[in-house]
Amino acid sequence: MVVSSDATFASVLERELGKDFEIHAAATTVAASVLLDSYTYSCVVVDGTVPDLPIDKLTVPVVVAEPEGITVDSIRVIVEKVRRIV
Repeated sequence: MVVSSDATFASVLERELGKDFEIHAAATTVAASVLLDSYTYSCVVVDGTVPDLPIDKLTVPVVVAEPEGITVDSIRVIVEKVRRIV
């Protein structure tokens, strides 16, 4: 699952990972909570744009993306981290 209020970031990650994984995106803490209650995830990617998400309480691996912006290199790093976890 991708948790980000940045629609571009979520969309790029969905495009990159969607070939190999089922991806859900949430732009708010409420949406993320609903998805976390509804599905079983192998990994959650967060970018810091949803600051009240209690990532310390998640029981799945979390990949934290740097919120400085989307670059080709940062997306590649995130994709590789997710693939190593899953």
